[in-house]
Amino acid sequence: MANNYYIGVMSGTSMDGIDCVIADFKDQKATIIACESFSYPDSIKAEIQRIYQNNYQSSLYTLGTLDYQLGLSYSRVINQLIEKSAIAKADIRAIGCHGQTICHHTGKEAPFSLQIGNADLIATKTGIQTINNFRQKDIALGGEGAPLVPLFHQRYFSNKEYNSVIVNLGGIANITCLNTNGSLLGFDTGPANTLIDAWIQKHKSLAFDQDGAWGSKGTLLADLLEAMCQDAYFQKLPPKSTGLEYFNLTWLSKFLSQSMRPEDVQYTLHALSAKTLAEAIKKHQSDSKFIYLAGGGAKNTLLKSLIQSYLPQAQVKTMSDTFEIDATWIEALCFAWLAYCYDTNIELDYQQITGSSRPYILGTLHRSE
Repeated sequence: MANNYYIGVMSGTSMDGIDCVIADFKDQKATIIACESFSYPDSIKAEIQRIYQNNYQSSLYTLGTLDYQLGLSYSRVINQLIEKSAIAKADIRAIGCHGQTICHHTGKEAPFSLQIGNADLIATKTGIQTINNFRQKDIALGGEGAPLVPLFHQRYFSNKEYNSVIVNLGGIANITCLNTNGSLLGFDTGPANTLIDAWIQKHKSLAFDQDGAWGSKGTLLADLLEAMCQDAYFQKLPPKSTGLEYFNLTWLSKFLSQSMRPEDVQYTLHALSAKTLAEAIKKHQSDSKFIYLAGGGAKNTLLKSLIQSYLPQAQVKTMSDTFEIDATWIEALCFAWLAYCYDTNIELDYQQITGSSRPYILGTLHRSE
């Protein structure tokens, strides 16, 4: 008898890798059968970063070429993982591929969220039907199109004994407030790694601040932190989402002076991510017993310690400390689950999360034949 496995593929805004999982969702469980993180193609990453640095301006030719190249790269890593796992393709029902976000715009006029990574190419090169475009239907129904992981968090990580919060520390931080009464709230709180990464790239030519080592050499610039925290996004009530289009070095430059030491700015950027996250949790679920961290920022010891200092009433842990699933694979696993939901005709209700007007089936199908 054939198995019904699903593949999830995720590459975040930091483009530090392509995470790929093969998962099983039978017996009310999410089980990872195989997983691997693949290197992100340097040439594609450099071109996408140029688009970011050019105020999100690009030619149609460049976007089209990147869409094809990234789709080909996704196809290769999927085929490599299948080959290494020795799983028969006949046992895989579908691929859920988020794609690479180029721009996420949630303004009232013409909102959109653009991801690249040609799904028809993935379906053709792997021979497996592929689901993508996970944000567009939500936006069409009046939602923010993000975050998408809270329903997955609720399905597999909620607890009836105590309230908790799951935090994804990617480029942007988003939280899922899990309540014992079954209520659910999730939204983007603001920057997690995006400003930290951009600042160290600018001054040290490093992709990220390993364990917050450089930031730890600095001290808090209290006036800078206070000024940044006054930004209107942090005062806005959910549903809300944001991205690198908003929180970037151009945004940061409005608050800086030449007298500020770069390492002090770096420490303060860590504090910004931690404080705005903590303030959001205090405002919307202050009685949370546990704060579970996932995403790349969960490995940053400075960031984790600052989050704990701003939330002394809770225990701050990585998800791997408590759950059987390694936090590294949560987002990729989520998109495998979204492919499962599409394939089994499960409607998802994001009304409390994104502000969409009704439940719907998420994604767009691209057949392999």
